[in-house]
Amino acid sequence: MAELILNADDYGHSPIVNSSIEHLAVARRISSFTVMANFGGAAEVTKVAAKLGGKFSIGLHVNLTEGRPVLKTSQVPSLVRPNGEFLPAAAFVRRLLIGRIRFRELYSEILAQIGAIQEWLGAFSHFDSHHHVHRFLPVTKAIIAAATVSGAPRRIRTSRRYLADARGDKASWLRLWCRHLRTHPAALLGLYFKARQEYARRVSHFTSPDYLLTTVPAIRPVPVTHASDCWARVFQRLGENRYELNCHPGRNQAEDTMLRSSSFERALREVRLVSYYAVSD
Repeated sequence: MAELILNADDYGHSPIVNSSIEHLAVARRISSFTVMANFGGAAEVTKVAAKLGGKFSIGLHVNLTEGRPVLKTSQVPSLVRPNGEFLPAAAFVRRLLIGRIRFRELYSEILAQIGAIQEWLGAFSHFDSHHHVHRFLPVTKAIIAAATVSGAPRRIRTSRRYLADARGDKASWLRLWCRHLRTHPAALLGLYFKARQEYARRVSHFTSPDYLLTTVPAIRPVPVTHASDCWARVFQRLGENRYELNCHPGRNQAEDTMLRSSSFERALREVRLVSYYAVSD
């Protein structure tokens, strides 16, 4: 049976996101979530962690593209706009690729975010990132350096995607990638960046789930029963590996409704739900 880490991103972003993630975590509809340490609601994670116990994984959602940095803006000028907020994702990526983001500032801000979550939780389970910016090598290297200095865990979300047919049909790897690239043409260039990131992760002895699960096309969460049936068929066809599926509770009411439904609970019976602690570091 496949193992699935169902991770909710963005804890701390807003009261509704926090409430949605807490509800799903307590109900064990998700097995993991990650915290945006630079948002005001993030400190509430202390109370949620006390409810959940030590086997539930809570990680750091490294955020360099939304809100304000943990550090003073004067300490990270290449990461922020004149108003003191982080650059939007597209602008961040452009500046990163042309060398206008200073590595020392990446490292310092990530280290500050690690320090914040360690203050609230002590130990935490793993890293991922907002807008998946750790697929770019400088961000991964900054995470590795900051984790090494701070004694943080050496687990991180993989960039290695497993494409599954949304209808649960058996389709070839090549056919699925062709369909995926028709709607996401930039993913072809992304393979290069992800390969470099994966290599850096491995040589630095960071561990990850085997795959990041992605359906082609994306499964829409409505109608709920149909969406849950699609997920059940996808889960049934997974091999005996460890997969991660990420979600965004509180951001999309339809997704929340599906995640809380009895039909999606039945779909989850097709996999073994595990936390990030199943991934050895």
